[in-house]
Amino acid sequence: MFIVKIIKNIVCFLIRIVLLIKKVLINAKKMIYESCEKILLKIYTIKFRYIILLYLILFLIGRLIALNEDFKHSLIHQIDLTIISLIGIYMLQYLHKTISNTRNLMLGVCPNISECLSKLNGYRVSILNLLLPILPVVSFSNKVIKLNFIPISITGFYALFMATSAFYIALICYWQLILSTKTIYNLAHIDYKDLPFIYPSDLFEIPDWIKKLTDIYKKTQFSFFTVGILFTAEYIMLIPDNTKIIDSNGNLNLQLPFNFWFTWIVIFVFIIIAFPIFWILLKKLYIILAVNFNKKASQELSLIAINSVNDVASVWSYYQIRNNIIKYEKRLFPKHNLYPLVATSVSFILNLAKLFELLKLPLFGSTI
Repeated sequence: MFIVKIIKNIVCFLIRIVLLIKKVLINAKKMIYESCEKILLKIYTIKFRYIILLYLILFLIGRLIALNEDFKHSLIHQIDLTIISLIGIYMLQYLHKTISNTRNLMLGVCPNISECLSKLNGYRVSILNLLLPILPVVSFSNKVIKLNFIPISITGFYALFMATSAFYIALICYWQLILSTKTIYNLAHIDYKDLPFIYPSDLFEIPDWIKKLTDIYKKTQFSFFTVGILFTAEYIMLIPDNTKIIDSNGNLNLQLPFNFWFTWIVIFVFIIIAFPIFWILLKKLYIILAVNFNKKASQELSLIAINSVNDVASVWSYYQIRNNIIKYEKRLFPKHNLYPLVATSVSFILNLAKLFELLKLPLFGSTI
């Protein structure tokens, strides 16, 4: 009986320990999640001039380090990586402001839209935003060091810090772009009958909430293609000029590390092939959303014509209005945007020029 009592006490003690550990882990998890949310919100809301000041200080530190120890194209690397980081942080702040404003605009007007945007805001402050880029950044750093792209010195470590931080910020932006795309997909598949409509302004003008969402597409497209060019230029400059991709017999140099080919191919495929395809598909989602709203406008106009012919006539004749209903899908993208084509072409030419240079072809024989 005494032994049974001891066993019971031990079991109870172990249960208390397990419950205590569980409570500690839950509290720790909650604290970590809340801390990550605060960090992200701080990044999204801090005055951008302070971000510029921070990177100006980092830039000056880099220049001071370069006085004692420098490597090829260090100034261009600094400018390139600084611009990438600033564009990334600016886009994170822009997304936060625009999505929050659009969500507030839709509160009480269209629950479906406000709910979608609220979920997106929740995802944007999730810990995943900070965790997901870690593995690619570590892998990138490892490859850069193994390929001897940077010197093992103070200058090299500074360059690695600038490169990894720029890459880290860019990956957060890419992740949030994916989240935003998922939200646009959900909005594009809301039944057009449930979309908000304000008569008569929405017959002639694109609603503010659609304008704001479309502005996200236009600004992020420009920013991401620009960052694509800068990353391409950055990698091209990192490749040593004496890299031999063809051996003395004219065959492919199989002695080059796998990381060299893998990294270059990933950059080429991701920026030159995957990027344009992604933006074409995303634009189609916006067009679907615009077409749905066009259906909503036509439906509302028909109902108004049935219920109050005189009201329609006071604005314009029914048939004239129907013929002049905005084709929203055309108004959203009124002009052909050539920048993605130009940016993709520049990235392709940079890769091609470096390849020709390494092949020792005279046309592109100068150093990139």
